Amino acid sequence: MERYSTEFKEEAVGRMRDGSTSVRDLAEELGVCTASLYYWERASRGIPRGNTSKNKELNGWSSEAKYNEVVATSTMTEHEKAEYCRSKGIYIEQLKKWEKHVRMLIQNRQRCNSHYARNCVKQRKVKQS
Repeated sequence: MERYSTEFKEEAVGRMRDGSTSVRDLAEELGVCTASLYYWERASRGIPRGNTSKNKELNGWSSEAKYNEVVATSTMTEHEKAEYCRSKGIYIEQLKKWEKHVRMLIQNRQRCNSHYARNCVKQRKVKQS
């Protein structure tokens, strides 16, 4: 027996796709869990249950493509980002996750560069001694 009607699911997925509210807030408002919303959305696109491989997230978007989307939206307002995401068929939450990942990579790179520079200075001092 189905707990939620097809119409309820379709309306929920439509609201999820329009980006006017976060998936978490929508789930709370409707009294369902976020996993159900994501499942209903995937099902509406014909993606079978369990086909959520991390390596093929978002229909196989490459790391480079994700980075390019982050760069393309970096100067946009939240409203503009939401519209852009809708036009690309992605969720604002996914873009935010990508942004966070890019920031983390940049910070790690800066730490590595800083560590490398300190080691070079130490090595120069040792050679000069």
